[in-house]
Amino acid sequence: MFRTFLNRVGPQAGAGDGKKGLAEEQSTLGGQPLENSQTAPGAASQTPQPGRRAAKKVGNKSSKEANSQPVALTPDQKAEIATRELEEQRDEMERKKAEWERVQDNLRAEMEELEVREQEYKKLTYEFQRDVVVGGVNERTGKVVAEKVVRDYEDRIRGQDTLITKLRLKSSTLRNTLHKLRTQLHQKEEMGEVLHAIDFDQLQIENRQYVAKIEERNAEVVALKVVAGKGVGILNHYKKSLATLSDASKKLRADITSRTDLLAKLRAEHAAVKAELAHQQSIRVELDTMGKESKVPDVMEYVDLKARHSRLLADLASLRRKIAIAEASLAAARRVWREVQIERGVIPPKRAEAERGARMITIGE
Repeated sequence: MFRTFLNRVGPQAGAGDGKKGLAEEQSTLGGQPLENSQTAPGAASQTPQPGRRAAKKVGNKSSKEANSQPVALTPDQKAEIATRELEEQRDEMERKKAEWERVQDNLRAEMEELEVREQEYKKLTYEFQRDVVVGGVNERTGKVVAEKVVRDYEDRIRGQDTLITKLRLKSSTLRNTLHKLRTQLHQKEEMGEVLHAIDFDQLQIENRQYVAKIEERNAEVVALKVVAGKGVGILNHYKKSLATLSDASKKLRADITSRTDLLAKLRAEHAAVKAELAHQQSIRVELDTMGKESKVPDVMEYVDLKARHSRLLADLASLRRKIAIAEASLAAARRVWREVQIERGVIPPKRAEAERGARMITIGE
């Protein structure tokens, strides 16, 4: 570790022997023992700047010429060298880590861009298959219509032109924003408002504090989201219950309305039946009164009346047959009399025909 540090600080030191390198390292640390250098706190923890290293290298040459006797490093000087090497390695690791994180971010962005392009190509392929390959086939010829292919390509080119215009506007806006930011940074540098290392450390501390607060707020937001999700679930449950109860209420209202109408009809029917019952009761009372007041004939008298009624019906039927025969004889006599009148010229022939036609219509009916 010490030889690596000496080779990095003074390349010529690694070519010589180990004792010589140790003497050069002691001269590199300021040409004085570490006990004197520890009087300035924090001076040893800082990484030496390139200008200071160059100046120390020049001093190393002079001290190298002056000190020909090899000097061993003290444990404190070794600890200082190890601390510097550890800090430099840590800084190198941080730098490499930041560099690989940038590479990882770039690769992730490229992968996302490739995925987006793949989705776009799939979408374009699907639309081309749907609109041109399948939808653009002529039913009569069974071939793809060239106009639809040309129209599809023109639409795509028009869409790409629109996208290019949007990207140009966005690029111009970003370029203007970058120019403004550079101008502001240049103005701050001129005004002496550039931040130093201490300011960066303070900002990092504040940033960590704010990150911790943000994490706390995020945890609170997550808890509130969980509570809100539970509340939404309960609300949806009550909404479903309300919808079910509303449907049941509507059904009950419709049932109540129908039953109310049925009750009104039943009441009307009951009133009508009641009135009819009263009427029938009055009729029954009258019939009871008539039955009590009337006298029932004897059986023989009823039989005689029945026989007399049968004879009268037979006589009536006989008289009706006689009347029918007489009417037929009368009609025949009238016809004969009409023909005699027609022959004698008493009735004109036209009138006779009209009466005959009316008579036939009457017979037909």
